[in-house]
Amino acid sequence: MWKTFFYSILIMGAGWTVSGAGNLMIRKKNDNPEKAAGLFVLSVFLITILDNLIRPEFVGRGVAEMMYHISRPSYLLVGPALLVYVRALLREKGFFTYTVFLHFLPYGIWLVYAYVYPSSLHPDSIFAGNSTVLIQSPPRRMPLFNLHWDVWKNISLLIYVIIVLYLIYRHRKRVPDFYSSLDTYTTLSWFRNLLFLYAGISLFNVIVDRLIPEASEVFQVSMAVGRVLPPVLFVFFFSLFSGAPQVWIPEPELLETGETEETQADENRQRPKRAKGEGKYEKSGLAEEESHALFNQLRMYISREKPFLEPDLTLEELAAALGETRHRLSETINREAGVKFYRFINTYRLEEFKEAVQKNRYPDYTILAVALECGFRSQSAFYNLFKEVEGMTPRAYMLLH
Repeated sequence: MWKTFFYSILIMGAGWTVSGAGNLMIRKKNDNPEKAAGLFVLSVFLITILDNLIRPEFVGRGVAEMMYHISRPSYLLVGPALLVYVRALLREKGFFTYTVFLHFLPYGIWLVYAYVYPSSLHPDSIFAGNSTVLIQSPPRRMPLFNLHWDVWKNISLLIYVIIVLYLIYRHRKRVPDFYSSLDTYTTLSWFRNLLFLYAGISLFNVIVDRLIPEASEVFQVSMAVGRVLPPVLFVFFFSLFSGAPQVWIPEPELLETGETEETQADENRQRPKRAKGEGKYEKSGLAEEESHALFNQLRMYISREKPFLEPDLTLEELAAALGETRHRLSETINREAGVKFYRFINTYRLEEFKEAVQKNRYPDYTILAVALECGFRSQSAFYNLFKEVEGMTPRAYMLLH
């Protein structure tokens, strides 16, 4: 009964992997960098699923043993695959270059070592004492590999999860400078939460296995939770989200001084605080008079065309409409308004909502429907901004007007 359930979950996981790969193939263009990276991630997780699925009674001992040496070290590919994928999402230069292959070196080392000493990956391996390879498994292993295999793979997972989460954190800090609406795709929240789910269950298994070893034997936590559920759940949610359109943040532009936007921003943060706007853009090529003129042009354009009614408005699009570079426009907004692009545009949306309420423009609409008409994408973003700016809820405001 337990084995039937166990293998059913694995087969479903393999099916979701194939389905996710097909979704990527259909919905992503061939020149889309995350398409190749996403297919690579699914391939790695498929191998980890097959590691638990392929058994001698199904495919024969020879095939199973050959697959065991390839699939068991594949857990060391999970971290590098996740790193490649998030770097592809962020359009980082060199996300899939020759240097990236250095991250796969540990897998290559363990692949060779597992072929020579099969018991190194699991002391209770079905092949540990009866291998068909030329060199039989010795009772003692090399000093570097004396740690249990599970320790190595979880250390690798933890390191890469921390690296990937840092890249997502850095991305989320830059998002408000480029996008007027924030959602799970813009901020990569879906991928961050998926990492927490996968790593959390995997590491939970380690804790249970080490601190309560008898629990692993009675409830088979080590097998079901630690090695089956994480990859299966991952490919299920990854297949759902990865096929949707992903957003990216452009590389920092080169300023007239030869510095990048991020370099200049770092230097500005390190300088002593001054009066608002004073000395903030000392090295900028944008003169104060140009900044004022561009800001007036921006306000006139927004008042006339109301581009903020488009929920997906980006800094890139607004800059193109004004015939400006995104850096000059971003710098102008930060200088003149003292806020980021996201807050600047949503303030206009908020004013549009208040005007719509005062003029009773949408008498039969709900509060959320009116907010959506004014350009807001989500209820949470609208309510949070309204309460922060007005000090009351939208419903209380409507009752007053």
